[in-house]
Amino acid sequence: MKFVYDRACEAHVQWAGHPERPERVKAIVERLALEVPPRAFLAPGAATKRDLMRVHDEAFVEKLRHAKEGPLDADTFIHKGTYALALLSAGAALSGAREAVRGPGRE
Repeated sequence: MKFVYDRACEAHVQWAGHPERPERVKAIVERLALEVPPRAFLAPGAATKRDLMRVHDEAFVEKLRHAKEGPLDADTFIHKGTYALALLSAGAALSGAREAVRGPGRE
């Protein structure tokens, strides 16, 4: 089994107590690291705008890309680096999908 992870994603902070917080991800990764070999962790590359537009319309992608710091909606806060982190997160999903298609034991 492989895990796609980049420590940079820990920079995405909503607010104290929000379920999507760096401490949660860090705790999961630290626990996994005790049980799986280091080669099980894969670093993702960032997705491209074109990749995002395979699942989101251009208006949404551009809204996120140009969003000012502050609340995007009731549950999402935008930071300076949010768009770059979204590209990295989408890239992680793509990397995970590629690994799943590749199958176990194929490096």
